[in-house]
Amino acid sequence: MKLTRHVLLYFFEMFLVTTLIVWGINGVISFKVGLLEILRQYVFAYTLYQLILLTIFKIKGSLEVDALTSIKNEVDRFQVFAEFKKQIPNERLVKIRDLLIENKKTVFNNKHRTFLENLLDLVDRYNDKIITNDEFRFILKQESRELEFTTKVVNFYWMNSIFLRLLK
Repeated sequence: MKLTRHVLLYFFEMFLVTTLIVWGINGVISFKVGLLEILRQYVFAYTLYQLILLTIFKIKGSLEVDALTSIKNEVDRFQVFAEFKKQIPNERLVKIRDLLIENKKTVFNNKHRTFLENLLDLVDRYNDKIITNDEFRFILKQESRELEFTTKVVNFYWMNSIFLRLLK
């Protein structure tokens, strides 16, 4: 049922947008135009639409994957320290704050910056021995798993559909 609904929604989006593109380029279709010409116009409009979507969503998706990969790298780095029961160097925390959170030229959005700030707070609590090593490792493992899942979702095909993005 879910597959059928998604396929129908995708086809509806495809038909609606291609119709709007064809009408925008040629005006409302006249019945004097042959079926082959109408089909050609729809194929052209669909191709144009997909190129625009692909470009926008791939760039947006690449930025998201870049940010998530950087965050996951830091989470995994902290896991190594925790695995060997080492304190995380303060220099590393300062570098993360300077390069990743406060530098507005990086690809991080507010959600990513908030995540990193919370992560650094967690690291401070670990370094100050407010939370146990096992608790710290457990939280980091969970965060790493979530980051990996989110990174994979960005590359799903349905992410190339505006309607399906809104539905999910």
